[in-house]
Amino acid sequence: MIRIYLRLLGYLRPYWRRALLAFAAILSYAVLSGASLTLLVPFLDNLFQAGRPAPGIELPAAPIGEPPGIAEGMGEALARQLPALDGARGWVEERLAAGRAWLDRGDPFARLRRVVALIVLVFLLKNLFGYLDPYLVNWLEQRCLFDLRQDLCRALQQQPLGWLGRQKTGELISRVVNDVNMLRGAIIGATATLLREGLLLVIFLGFLLGLNWRLALAALLVVPLNAWLMRRLGKLLQRDSTRIQVRMGDMAGHLQETLAGARVVKAFGREEAEIARFRRFNWDYFRSYVRLRALGALNAPLSEMLSTLAVVFIVAYGGHHVLAGRMGASQLILFLVAAISLVGPLRKVSELNQMLQDGYTAGRRVFGLLDEEGETALLAGGSEPGPLGEAIRFAGVGFAYEPGRPVLTGIDLELRRGEVVALVGPSGSGKSTLADLLARFREPSEGAITMDGRALSDFSLRAWRAKLGIVTQDVLLFNDSIRANIAYGRPEASQVEIEAAARAARAHEFILATARGYDTAIGERGLSLSGGERQRLAIARAILRDPEILIFDEATSALDSESERLVQEAIERLMRGRTTLVIAHRLSTVQGAQRIVTLAEGRIVEQGRHEELLAAGGLYKQLYELQFASGS
Repeated sequence: MIRIYLRLLGYLRPYWRRALLAFAAILSYAVLSGASLTLLVPFLDNLFQAGRPAPGIELPAAPIGEPPGIAEGMGEALARQLPALDGARGWVEERLAAGRAWLDRGDPFARLRRVVALIVLVFLLKNLFGYLDPYLVNWLEQRCLFDLRQDLCRALQQQPLGWLGRQKTGELISRVVNDVNMLRGAIIGATATLLREGLLLVIFLGFLLGLNWRLALAALLVVPLNAWLMRRLGKLLQRDSTRIQVRMGDMAGHLQETLAGARVVKAFGREEAEIARFRRFNWDYFRSYVRLRALGALNAPLSEMLSTLAVVFIVAYGGHHVLAGRMGASQLILFLVAAISLVGPLRKVSELNQMLQDGYTAGRRVFGLLDEEGETALLAGGSEPGPLGEAIRFAGVGFAYEPGRPVLTGIDLELRRGEVVALVGPSGSGKSTLADLLARFREPSEGAITMDGRALSDFSLRAWRAKLGIVTQDVLLFNDSIRANIAYGRPEASQVEIEAAARAARAHEFILATARGYDTAIGERGLSLSGGERQRLAIARAILRDPEILIFDEATSALDSESERLVQEAIERLMRGRTTLVIAHRLSTVQGAQRIVTLAEGRIVEQGRHEELLAAGGLYKQLYELQFASGS
C-alpha cells in the first residue's frame, strides 16, 4: 500500500510551492485551534475568580490526588524531562509573561473585554486559514487527478492494437473515469486530513496531559481498542473496494458494448434481453456498493461511541473530585472541552480508513494500466525512413494471434515502388492481417519486413506511419465537423486543400448539400451520414494526407454501384505513382491491378495479373466465377 501512495504523491512534486502553502495553512489552522481552546483559561478564571488576579494563559495543572506543583503545566513538565528545551522554554515564558501582563491590567471587566477581543481575533484567523486549507488542498488534488488522467489517456493511446483488442473498452473507460474518481480525497485530501487532524490530536492531547495526566491516560484507554477495530475493518474494506470497482467495469463494459451494437440489438429485437443483462450487472454493483458503504459507515459510530464512553468517564470521575474539592470547576470544564475537541479529529482519522482502502484499490488498477509497456519506445525510437527506393519485401513472414494457431505462414511478397498489388482470397485467409503488418499495427511472429533492405522495426513507428494512407472497411469518423474529419491527418491544411481532397473523393457535392457544409457536425461515428458518404470522407482524408504508400482495405465495399464507380475513379488517380496495397472482396475492383496475390489459409497460393490467374484456373478463377455467377 505504501508504494502505491508514494507513487500517487509523486504527482504532487511539480506543485511543491503550493503544497508548502497548503501545509502552512494546515499548521496555522491546527495551532490556532489549540490557541482558541487555551483562551478559555483566562476567560473562565475571569468569571470564576472575579476580583482576583487572572492566571493569564498558564494552564492549571494540579493532578488528582497529588499536591500542587508536581505538574505545573505541560510546557514546564516537558522542560524538566528534556533539558535541551530550556532555551525554548525561556522564550515561551517571556512571551507568556508579556501576555499575562497585558491580560491582567485593569478591573475584571477590562480584562474580560481584552480576552473577548483576543478570542475574536484568534477565531477570525483560524477561520481564514480554515478556508485556505481546503481550497489549496482541493486545487492540488484536482490538479494531480488531471495529470493522472492525462497519463492514462497517453498510456491508452500508445498501446498496440493487439493489446487493445484483448481488453474490454468499458473496463478501460472505467479505469480512466471511475477509478481516478475513487482516488479523489485519497491522494492529497487524505494526507492533508491526516496532517491536520494529527496536529489537532497532538495539541488537544498535550492540553489534556498538561491539565491532568492521570485522568487523560485513563480516558485514552479506548485508543488501542479503536485502532484494532479500524485494522479489522480495513481488511474487509480493501476486499470489497476491489470487488466494487470490478463490478463498475463490468457494468460500463456491457453498456458500451450494447450502445456500439445498437443496430444489431434493435434488428434482432433484443432490447428487453439487454435491459435484463444490464440489470444483473447493475444489481451486482448495487449489492457490492451497499455492503462497502455499510462497512465504511461503522467507522465513525464506533469511534464516536468509544469517545463518548471516555467523556462519560471524565464527567463521572472528574465531577467526583470537583465535589470533593480536589479539582477546580474551571479545570474540569477545560478538560471536558479539550476531550470533546479530541473526538472530532479521532472520528475524521478513523473515516480515512475507507478512503485509503478505496484509494489503494483504485491506485493499483490505475498504475497497472500505466505500467503496460505500450509502443512508447517504438514511437520515439528508431531512425527516420527515407523515400521508398525499390521495394518493400516480406521474407518468410508469419504471424499468430495465439501461440500454435498461425494466421499467416511463410509469406514471401514484394511491393515494388509505384506498383498496385491486390490481395484477394476467402474470408479468414489473412488479408487484413498482412495489411496490419505493413502498417506495423502488429509485429511479425517470424520472418522480417524490409524497405530497401532495412527492417521496418529499425524505423521510428510514428515516422513510418506518416508515410501511409489507410482507408478501411469499417470507417471511423469522429464526432466533429466534416472539415475536421477530412483534415484529421493534416490539421494545418487550408480550406482549398480540404475541398480539393473532397472533390477528388467525389464528396464535395454531398458536403455542400448538408446543413452547414464543411462545418456540419456529423455526430458520433458519423452515423448521421450514409455508409457511402462516410467512405468517401475517409478516402478524402487519405487523399489530403498525400501518402507515399496506400492501403485500401475493402475501401469501396459500402458503396452503391454509382458511388463505387465515382470513388474508384478517384482512387485510381490517387494510386498513380504510389505504392498501393488493395484488399478487395469485389474482384471487379482489382482487375486493373498490376499484380493480384491470392491467399488461402494464411499462405500465398498464386499471384499474377488478372488474365494470367484466370488462365491458370486456380483459386482466383474459382472465386471469380463464383462471384460473377452469383451476380456479385
